[in-house]
Amino acid sequence: MSKKSKVKIGLALGGGSAKGMSYIGLLRVFEKHKIPIDFISGTSIGALIGGLYCAGYSPDEMEKIILKLNWKKMLDFNDFGNGLIRGNKIEKWLRKMLKGKQFKDLRIPFAASAVDIHNGEEVIFEQGDVAKAIHASIAIPGVFSPVPIGHRHYVDGGVVDPVPVGILRRKRMDKIIAVSLSTPAKRLRRRSIPENVKGPFMQVFLESGVENLKKYMKSEHILPGSVLWFLTPGRVEKFSTNNFPPVFRIVLRSYHLMFNELAILRMAEHKPDVIIKPKVYDIELFDFHKFKKCIKRGESAASRRIGDIEKLLK
Repeated sequence: MSKKSKVKIGLALGGGSAKGMSYIGLLRVFEKHKIPIDFISGTSIGALIGGLYCAGYSPDEMEKIILKLNWKKMLDFNDFGNGLIRGNKIEKWLRKMLKGKQFKDLRIPFAASAVDIHNGEEVIFEQGDVAKAIHASIAIPGVFSPVPIGHRHYVDGGVVDPVPVGILRRKRMDKIIAVSLSTPAKRLRRRSIPENVKGPFMQVFLESGVENLKKYMKSEHILPGSVLWFLTPGRVEKFSTNNFPPVFRIVLRSYHLMFNELAILRMAEHKPDVIIKPKVYDIELFDFHKFKKCIKRGESAASRRIGDIEKLLK
């Protein structure tokens, strides 16, 4: 990273799950062109990639880390409580990768956003334990359990602000670069809901989820009249890694729609100086096995706007 410029540059990295692997390619292009970043704000996957980068990991190092991820060791499943995945193993992994760093230890100032699930308040983390803050920021409601910090419980910051440009405005950055992973409405309408499950993340997710569901069906926690009361062992068996249960497909589609509409509104409100939009429209939320494709598209998107970004420095 080059010396800080006289113009303070802020970078906002939004949510988008697996699509956010494109940020690695974007940061690689920034380093190649010596684009100085004075502050990074991130939500969801943007908090994870942004946090690792601010802690000192290079784009090349992050790519190698993703290549070696073992999802079976990363995911700890719940007994159908307040989220399918607890997230404790991911936080433990983050703390190991970050070497227990606090925000004050980071080489680039960084903030992660999350949302208080009880009152809907957006909370900005920029002090204390970085791993815990990132865990809160990536906790997609329903998929991950809310993350307890103090007396509050937090979920994915993208629920309120998919691209955290507002943080950079409050930090008085002179120029702001925002990266949005939203899908244009025309392309979104043409896309079908995914029928098949592909990739190691979703295979582990469904295999372990089905096993947990079978165990839970045998427990005494299911009350007559509840949704799970109507599931039979035969129906559970149909939840295989070859077919996406319709409810999951509908939830993913709904998340896409919500994310896109909210991102458009927030970007119009905060008006960043440069918007970078990696073309990751065909990448599903949990297609982490397509990370190399995402990285390449992040590089292409950043390269297309590098001239505009360099003008910000003058």
